Amino acid sequence: ALLRLPTEPTVSAQLQKSVSRPTGLRCFYKARLTHRPDGVAEVTILSGQGSYQAEPLLAANAWAVLSEGEGPLEMGSMIEVVRYG
Repeated sequence: ALLRLPTEPTVSAQLQKSVSRPTGLRCFYKARLTHRPDGVAEVTILSGQGSYQAEPLLAANAWAVLSEGEGPLEMGSMIEVVRYG
């Protein structure tokens, strides 16, 4: 890893809403991670992904990692999430 820091741990979470992604790019979106009573992790990608938009960053507690690929990710898809905060 760059700077020889440990890799951030990730959590697999169920996507709560379909989302489009650019082809061939890995994206990190501001997101809100929650857990259902049965322990399943759920992630909601927040609106307002622009770097100048501070409100979604304040509401977020995680980064949703959208892997390289083609086409949208459908609701219910499992994605990796990096927690923070």
